[in-house]
Amino acid sequence: MGERLSSDLALQDFRTELEMLSKLSHPHLISLIGYCEEKAEMILVFDYMAHGSLSDHLYKTKSEPLAWTRRLEICIGVARGLHYLHAGGRDTIIHRDVKTTNILLDNKWVAKLSDFGLSKTTTNHAPVSTCARGTLEYIDPEYVRRSRLTEKSDVYSFGVVLCVILSAQPITGLKIDDRHVSLAEWALDCHKMGVLDQILDPNLKGKISAESFMKVAETAVKCLADCGIDRPSMIDVLLDLEYALALHERPLKGTSKDLDENLMASTSNASISSLKKSFDENLMASTSNASISSLSSLSSEDSDGSDTSVV
Repeated sequence: MGERLSSDLALQDFRTELEMLSKLSHPHLISLIGYCEEKAEMILVFDYMAHGSLSDHLYKTKSEPLAWTRRLEICIGVARGLHYLHAGGRDTIIHRDVKTTNILLDNKWVAKLSDFGLSKTTTNHAPVSTCARGTLEYIDPEYVRRSRLTEKSDVYSFGVVLCVILSAQPITGLKIDDRHVSLAEWALDCHKMGVLDQILDPNLKGKISAESFMKVAETAVKCLADCGIDRPSMIDVLLDLEYALALHERPLKGTSKDLDENLMASTSNASISSLKKSFDENLMASTSNASISSLSSLSSEDSDGSDTSVV
């Protein structure tokens, strides 16, 4: 898979991406095979991504709608990649252009984050003073206002990605109640009115657990907080998504509160902080492992096979 760049402005982005990908290795980041920089030619060569980009499978497509489990697995993969960028080394790497077209899918539907041309590196999680760049509808509004980039800017962009995953709607061009809004605005409005279920892709209705949907939707809303300090870290987002997958795959009898208690009990009373520590230890120990320890082990053996509610 090749990428051709041809402008003076693109030269810096090309070299930034080349530098980043030369030193990064993770199952959920695109792998660089080679490059060419000769005269006006600037080409990056990557692994072939058989299923194209995530956006190819969500709207304006003739393909079968993505199943909820597959959507969650893709989100979890991207979250792992972003957590690695933010916390997997001595420096913090901020991607700065997280969006569905930059999430590529290989022949096994494994998600790979791509396009590192706008990435920035910082130490000790310090903000980077820089003019806003990226894709307008995905850009952190606080970053635009203050020209201060942090890893929480990636979290905001990932929140928009979650909204696209949930709704299978484009990020712009929505007309709600005779007014045009962005997808993020619509999701936040639905949250305020207590009707988050309205953003759910009609192709998924009746096929997923209500608890799993709400966990992902609420995570997206937290990511879209106006101020970075109010947004979760990527490890918190990752834990929420793993939990949502466990809720979907292991429906348990009882109320939503009972579901939470049963799933949390099956972690052998491990605290969230210890789970985060485990994730970070695995991340630092080896990035060649295809996945960080999954919270799928949350599932317990006390289910009687009864159905949970669906949306």
